[in-house]
Amino acid sequence: MKLVSINQPHYFPWLGLLDKIYRSDCFIVLDSVQYNKRGFQNRALYSIKNNKKWLTLPVYTKGYQQIALRIDQVKLAVSDAPAKHFEVLRHRYHKAPGWQRIESQLKEIMHRQTESLLDIVMKTMKLTLSVFEIERPIFFASSFKPIHKKTMLMLELTQAVGASSYLSGVGAKAYMNEDIFKKKGVSIFYQNFHHPSYMQLQSASFQKNCFALEWYLEDPDGAVEKFHLLAQSKHGIESNEH
Repeated sequence: MKLVSINQPHYFPWLGLLDKIYRSDCFIVLDSVQYNKRGFQNRALYSIKNNKKWLTLPVYTKGYQQIALRIDQVKLAVSDAPAKHFEVLRHRYHKAPGWQRIESQLKEIMHRQTESLLDIVMKTMKLTLSVFEIERPIFFASSFKPIHKKTMLMLELTQAVGASSYLSGVGAKAYMNEDIFKKKGVSIFYQNFHHPSYMQLQSASFQKNCFALEWYLEDPDGAVEKFHLLAQSKHGIESNEH
């Protein structure tokens, strides 16, 4: 059984997305759909004392709904925004035990000149996957030139990589047309992610849903092993047959 997961790209992905990729045999970056300014394609959360804040990359999106601007077409509106985000992260985490271990890699990524949102987002995703020792084949939906939308798009992409099973977020369960998959002999599984807690040195109360690298920055000697144990749990995934 080959299991594929499909998700829009996340700027500095959170642990839920890492968990989904880890549980899959391959991952498809859903870059061919319309950009959503309320999504996570250009923003990520990090913790502060008793709260959390956004890191947001300004992008050109005027009239994006009218022209159906795709994620892989979005351009940065401020070219040095990633470099500024590096300084924000350095100020917040420079005393964290894991900062020096990945500082040079982060700096290289965030100071690299690019106008493509997808370019910088994928670099933060690949760094995060590397740090958490997750190796999976990665494909881009745009490379398959899909023609369908919604449920049919997920089925089309699943079949494009020769997968027999699709791992969906549990939130899609309410509207997923499972019969379409069943007729094609493709199984559906749902991710049931439970967010772990970890030390956040500057936060008096734990702030969940922050970017996954924060866990490593705060606990570089334990985060990777603890994440793998969490992602190997059978309780984090359920079949549509149950």
